[in-house]
Amino acid sequence: MSMVYDPVTREFRPRESRAEKPKPVDLALLSSEPLRPAGPEFEPRRPRRRFRIHLHRRHRELLAFCLYVLMFGVLIWTTVWVWGQWRHSSPPKPEQPPIIFRNISND
Repeated sequence: MSMVYDPVTREFRPRESRAEKPKPVDLALLSSEPLRPAGPEFEPRRPRRRFRIHLHRRHRELLAFCLYVLMFGVLIWTTVWVWGQWRHSSPPKPEQPPIIFRNISND
């Protein structure tokens, strides 16, 4: 039921109906034939497009995240490998004495 504001009384009151409302009709009793004819050519429902787009977006985000982790893993591994190769590539030269760390406070 809808309400109407009455500015004179400053109250809401039910809207007055000018015509008599029709009685509800049962649609199942009106039609004797089924709404959809039963037949062998039944097609399965197709999934909704929005749902498929959502799955596509989720797969794209997972792929981007996996590529991100893989790329930075390879970058870190390559950096460590190159640094190790650079540190151990040349044998120590005899003219350079090896660096010996000693405690200066004992001198």
